[in-house]
Amino acid sequence: MPVRGLAFEAQLKNSQQKVYVHYTALATQTDVLDARVVDTTGRYEIALTLTPQAGTALTSATTRHTGRPLAIILDGEVVSVLTVKSPLGAEVVFSGDFSREEAARIAAGLRRW
Repeated sequence: MPVRGLAFEAQLKNSQQKVYVHYTALATQTDVLDARVVDTTGRYEIALTLTPQAGTALTSATTRHTGRPLAIILDGEVVSVLTVKSPLGAEVVFSGDFSREEAARIAAGLRRW
């Protein structure tokens, strides 16, 4: 449901799930130092390394939003939504039931800047 500050409706790619996101990003592609595919026993995840400044911003925001969703957006599409379980920092791993090819495409897209 939309709430104050989270009013922009977006649909999770390859899904019927809708999410509401903030207009301001916590980190952008320019904050990505590295993005790589991680194979966890046949399940493909993406590991991000962010700049220290983006890591600090992410820690601050996720400390206040434990238990709430966080959208990963690539090329204007929500590619994954994770629930914040604990404060995040400059190292983030996220999944989305990706195939190896899809995970590689997303990681490459995040690295290209």
